[in-house]
Amino acid sequence: TITTENPPAWIVARSTGKLKEVFLKDKQKVKAGELIGVVNNPADTREVLLLKKELEAFQINDSMICQGHFTGRLTAYTGFIKSLTEYRDFLKLDLYKEKEEAARRELNEYQIYISHLHNEVNLNKEELKLALSSYSREEILYKKGLVSASDYEKEQQAYLASKRGTEQMQTTLSSARIQEAKLHQTIVEIQLEQNQKANSLQVALQTAYDQLQVSINNWKLAYLFTAPTDGILSYNEVWQKNQNITAGDKVFSVVVEYGFLTGKVSSISLLSNEDSYTVTVELPDTLQTSYNHILEFQGELSGSAEVLTDERSFTARLLGPLRYLWEKYSL
Repeated sequence: TITTENPPAWIVARSTGKLKEVFLKDKQKVKAGELIGVVNNPADTREVLLLKKELEAFQINDSMICQGHFTGRLTAYTGFIKSLTEYRDFLKLDLYKEKEEAARRELNEYQIYISHLHNEVNLNKEELKLALSSYSREEILYKKGLVSASDYEKEQQAYLASKRGTEQMQTTLSSARIQEAKLHQTIVEIQLEQNQKANSLQVALQTAYDQLQVSINNWKLAYLFTAPTDGILSYNEVWQKNQNITAGDKVFSVVVEYGFLTGKVSSISLLSNEDSYTVTVELPDTLQTSYNHILEFQGELSGSAEVLTDERSFTARLLGPLRYLWEKYSL
């Protein structure tokens, strides 16, 4: 027994059912994350894995929300598509933009109207000056007794009417400015409401996205057998499609291939025990294998040993372990 930090990685069934699919054979080399087999379940394996790939490439931004396409039938998928559709409709219909543009058009009309009112007010002020000047002259003549009281009163009424018209125009201008300010406030409120709606939809979509990712990961844990590390796949039993699997079964294991260590026999027991001898072997301090892996003294790993009892060339000794590996893992 040689101690190491990487013992064989067991792949244990997390659900009970029949083997729906088996993709790799016993003694086949595997890469970490590679799919080995699937326990029977309602979902389509390729469809869910495609959906996972699509989700990994998806980002919650306006462009991808409008163009993203997804395929799936998981329960959490329905909630995700609902949130995605609502956000997509929000972006495509853009109702808030239409409201804002309508308010801006109204604001523009009011600003033109206010400009006209300014002109009217200026004209009224000029007219009021003339009316005041005429009234002042008429008042002087009246005091001197050169005009009648009725003519004086007419000039006075004309002046007061001009003054009243100017004040009314000022009031109208003030009302228009108040309405202008209200339209500015309306535009700000529309923008704020739009941002709040967008944030709400984004949070809902992010939540649905995360829930779907969790659902897929739970599905993978429950029904998929995947390689936890690079190495050689080992069947615990002879597995084939439609074979029953029970939760907790050690179905597969992945053995990391390290190569071999060269040691020297330091002692052999004098007596055999059931046709076997105990042999003590001295190994290098670094425990560096022929594949340049350094084995550390943590955990346990069982290995096979060959004891050379005859004189062989260096080349033959090098090829011996390779021949052993070929015979062990060849199909």
